[in-house]
Amino acid sequence: MAAHLDANYIGMEYTSAERDCGTFLARLEPHLRYESFAFDYYKSVLPAFNRNAKTFVFTCYSIEQIAKLGLETFDALLGIPGLYRVVHIEPVGWQKGPRLLPFPTESMLWVRTWISARRARYNTNLICIINSLVRAGKITLDHRPKKDYLAHRPNLPGTVITWSPRR
Repeated sequence: MAAHLDANYIGMEYTSAERDCGTFLARLEPHLRYESFAFDYYKSVLPAFNRNAKTFVFTCYSIEQIAKLGLETFDALLGIPGLYRVVHIEPVGWQKGPRLLPFPTESMLWVRTWISARRARYNTNLICIINSLVRAGKITLDHRPKKDYLAHRPNLPGTVITWSPRR
């Protein structure tokens, strides 16, 4: 899939090494307009950018690092006038609880994922926050979340959650 070269791409990362990596990767496409900014989930201040432009937000295995995510992050996102869609790929499917399937390997995998997430102090409340924002009428789920959709390791599969602001 080709990049939309007329779009502005913004990477927001916590460490300078992550920001440098994003800048390096963006340079592989010489015509890509890319900027990198510091971002901290505990202080959800968004950088200056054209907030009226159609804005897509994408997180991938970054919220997992925040044990308890605050509503400030979502307030900041929902404050973007041009916010169109948000896509999270995060290892949070275990937060929905085990699936009641007759296969013992399914529940064993859920237990291992739960243990791994708790030991590593991974996020424990993204699903709860998303559900509360849906109930409050602030966001709409674009699709049913794809629980445990992909994984780079079996005990930490990523769940895909796609939502849009309700305006």
